[in-house]
Amino acid sequence: MPYGLSEDDIGQVWLSIALHTTPGVPKHLRPSVSLSLRGAETDVLAMDYAAFSSVQREAVVHAHPRNEGFKECVIARR
Repeated sequence: MPYGLSEDDIGQVWLSIALHTTPGVPKHLRPSVSLSLRGAETDVLAMDYAAFSSVQREAVVHAHPRNEGFKECVIARR
């Protein structure tokens, strides 16, 4: 298995990616699928942005910097 992931793990990653833009579905599936949706909502749409301190937000952006034009690129792919 790639990276030591089981077939089930790989299936969950695929499902999470496939359904992260389908808000009504992930909440009925495994927590990892719902978590992917919530992560995308926070990352791209800034949902629940105020729930995180500036220190937390800065730590995430430092660990996962965005290329210039990130937002425009995401919007263009919709």
